[in-house]
Amino acid sequence: MKINDLIKKSDKLNLRTTDFDNYGHRLCHFSKENENIQILHCNVDMEEIITKSIDFNEIICGFYENNEFDTCILFYKLLELCEKGRIIYIIIDIENYYIIPEKNPVKKSYHKVINTPQTHSVSIIFNPKNNLVYDIFYINSHGRSVQKENIFEKMISKTRIKEYKFNNHINFIFMDMFIKELKVYFDKHFVNPELKSTIRLKYNKTERHNYYGCNLQNGDYYGVCFIFPLIIYHYFDKYYNKARQFGPRNTIIIPSVAEMLNKNKLDLFVKSCFLDFCSEFKKVLLFRNNTYIDNFIEKKRTVLVKKILDKFLYLISQKHI
Repeated sequence: MKINDLIKKSDKLNLRTTDFDNYGHRLCHFSKENENIQILHCNVDMEEIITKSIDFNEIICGFYENNEFDTCILFYKLLELCEKGRIIYIIIDIENYYIIPEKNPVKKSYHKVINTPQTHSVSIIFNPKNNLVYDIFYINSHGRSVQKENIFEKMISKTRIKEYKFNNHINFIFMDMFIKELKVYFDKHFVNPELKSTIRLKYNKTERHNYYGCNLQNGDYYGVCFIFPLIIYHYFDKYYNKARQFGPRNTIIIPSVAEMLNKNKLDLFVKSCFLDFCSEFKKVLLFRNNTYIDNFIEKKRTVLVKKILDKFLYLISQKHI
């Protein structure tokens, strides 16, 4: 099956939409094995973040509770779940993440190529430690390439853009603002009035809290970022409390997700989510450095992306929700 056919199949499954109640979200909820994990889905606008016009207190999220879909203010839901000590996985669709020039669909237009804003999907994990302390982990499939993304392009018109340059990469700018605003909210509010302490959140710019490994989309020329948070969630849920074994004699042990996150192994966790899609890719992920892996992914181009998308679509087609 060609990759365009796989993308059409993804569209039939409603996987590429930013709707909170899309098939991917339902799949994650109704197929989950760990009942202590709560999945949330929300959208943010990178342009509003960069121009500081965003109001984090007004961001809405979608979720399932008692198998019924509902929505509410994201910060309120995060506070409620953190007070209960729940494990939280957030899928975030970032609108206006970047702009690419595309062929103008209007044939008789003066401009043959126009600016087109793109949406990018990322994920955030809230992992409870103890005494109301949470470790926060940010996962962007671009991996270490995000560290070079320090320029934001704002679309002025179909043919004009305005550049904003920063010392930090735009993903950290987003996360830094997000966590700071959330801490303020947590300091001022309680869902449980009997709770005496404030939830403490741990996050910084380092690889301890951010995925800076290989760029998993290095060979993606079709924009299939939507599958990465879903794939990562699948393995996050399935192996949160149990280890995996690999190799001819099962001599390679991948620790549980909980252990990897607690022992500063976010990089290993993310890469372990992609070991089942291609035997050659598995060997590279386990034994090569990020430079080698990036080159491998780019060299494979669409072939690897197609294998990942094809196997993932097959996997979810076996589930009935």
